[in-house]
Amino acid sequence: MSNALETIGRARLLPSLRRNGSAGASPYQARNGLGKVEENMYRGGLTLPPCHEGWAVQFYRFANKRVRRGKIPGGPVGFSVYNRMAQRSSNTFLRWIFGIRSPRMAFGMGFFDRLFAKKEGVKRADIELRFERIRSAISGTMSNFFVAKDRMNNNAIVGVKLCDIDKVDFFESRFKGLNKPLEGEIASQMIHPNIARTLEYGLSTKDQPYLVMEFVDGPGLQVLIQSKQEDLLKGRRLGMIRQMADALLYVHRKEFIHRDICPRNFMCTEDLETVKLIDFGLTLPATPPFMVPGNRTGTPLYMAPEIVRRRATDKRVDIFSFAVTCYHLITLDLPWQISDTTGKAALHHDTSPPREIQELCPNLDRNLAATIMTGMKANPDERIPDMESFIRGIRNVKESP
Repeated sequence: MSNALETIGRARLLPSLRRNGSAGASPYQARNGLGKVEENMYRGGLTLPPCHEGWAVQFYRFANKRVRRGKIPGGPVGFSVYNRMAQRSSNTFLRWIFGIRSPRMAFGMGFFDRLFAKKEGVKRADIELRFERIRSAISGTMSNFFVAKDRMNNNAIVGVKLCDIDKVDFFESRFKGLNKPLEGEIASQMIHPNIARTLEYGLSTKDQPYLVMEFVDGPGLQVLIQSKQEDLLKGRRLGMIRQMADALLYVHRKEFIHRDICPRNFMCTEDLETVKLIDFGLTLPATPPFMVPGNRTGTPLYMAPEIVRRRATDKRVDIFSFAVTCYHLITLDLPWQISDTTGKAALHHDTSPPREIQELCPNLDRNLAATIMTGMKANPDERIPDMESFIRGIRNVKESP
């Protein structure tokens, strides 16, 4: 048995199970300071699928609850059964432990086998040992991001995204059985001058998914908008919008839907000449199984109505969010005057019309204004159909706002 399992077993599960065993102690127990259940586990050679400490923690945590509630037997007999079942079939064993009787229930047939297999070959890193933190940058809904020196790569300055295990697991559980690619697998495919490069991805020694990314040395688009940096943005907006559109077109051509297009997910270089798209944490393949109704993830102020209303989705949800982002960038205001920034904000996107952009910017090029407003149509069938059409709509715009 691995050191991880021994440590966790002693500390978490086994002491609380001693009361479930019968009285008395064998010489083996007395010699090693073990209870009867502990002896059975150690001598029986309980084994799990190839995994690491974090999954062992979760296994023991759930098993402990099941024993205390009387859902599975404690004592040597119970664990001798677990041992045999574990060695025969990890998937059957785990389904039995968690009380899952049908492949349709909870995790489904083969879920754990695929999960363990996926994690086996993933790169591992001790985040604190490898990276010297320079500063924290932004925190997303599912992760924290910081700037660091990579001690393993000549102290290169990189961005490190460290994901929240529970939130990532909850999000991924929505797509069980669909073989969804991980964020790192998606992000590493995106090779484009207007997309921040993902250099590496894997799991930390604490089982947190992490990504190492190209460090973009300038401000985020959200910072420029919220601080109303008109002096920095004036005359640059058209170039920014075109770069952002090129990045999103590339993502769509790779057959993915970003699903979180908003100013927070665009970074600028220090001279503001280049804009780069970041964060593929909510990105999904643009295939029918991932476009069914029900997945209400994203940033509410920029969210398409079909997402919040739990309707079928496609790439046009990104077009809606992108048009709102462009509107915000140009006017430094949102199309809907609402103070709520929770999910309720998105409910206004198909119940009240957005303010015309030329009411706020009367000198704005008509083609640019019309393209943005059409991109924000509540009905997807009335919206700009694809990013190629959006780019064509602003191709002849000469004057930048």
